[in-house]
Amino acid sequence: MTIPAVSGDYALLPPGRHSATLAEMETYFVSQAPFSSERELLFQAFKTWLSIVDQLLPSSRYWVDGGFVTHKPWSAPSDVDVMILCKQEAVDALKQEEQTRLEQLFTSAAAGMPRFQPMGGLVDAFLCYRGTNGKADYWMKQWSRVKDSDGNEVLGVEKGFLEVLP
Repeated sequence: MTIPAVSGDYALLPPGRHSATLAEMETYFVSQAPFSSERELLFQAFKTWLSIVDQLLPSSRYWVDGGFVTHKPWSAPSDVDVMILCKQEAVDALKQEEQTRLEQLFTSAAAGMPRFQPMGGLVDAFLCYRGTNGKADYWMKQWSRVKDSDGNEVLGVEKGFLEVLP
């Protein structure tokens, strides 16, 4: 697999889902990217997170997005955005203590409560069940949106994201 080159004013992946290994992700979005020292900590947190989740839910897919999978020169990414695509039956089959551990590995934002992101805020993680009507399409659309340096959506521009294989 080869990650396609980023391009354009926002240094983005071409639109679509691009398969990548962890090693490729590290090479292209840590070693060869702007702000590599800041990215190294994020990548290590993501690898640890992925290792824990993969033990609980093997055979899942991981879609990675956000500033981490760009080479934008104006700011370092603040976290790694990831959505795990898995079968609901796999989650339901976990023991209660495993389900509790899994819940703690995902971002939560209950009404009236502060937003919580796992790994000390270095990972922004979401869960999507395979086969749930429209949910994967929702995430594909979300992960294709582009924001400018002020955080405003750039209309008419789409970007790609990674599907990471553990």
